[in-house]
Amino acid sequence: MSVTATQRKTRRDYRMHGNSEFVRAYKQRGYSAIDGRTYAGREAKLWREAAIRLKGGASCPFHLKLEINSAHSTCGSCWSG
Repeated sequence: MSVTATQRKTRRDYRMHGNSEFVRAYKQRGYSAIDGRTYAGREAKLWREAAIRLKGGASCPFHLKLEINSAHSTCGSCWSG
């Protein structure tokens, strides 16, 4: 039996789609991970601004801003371009 036959292969990187990189970046950097240069990214940023504006703008409570931002993280595939 040869030495090369007993070596194991490395584990496969389990990424089935390009969205996994976006999700990892979003978890690390948060809202700034959304690429505003793409159509979907611009739409996502506009949606967030409109949602905060509807909830009171600058006087929007912090917990509502967190809920709006969490909607981005749960629906990342909706706008990742």
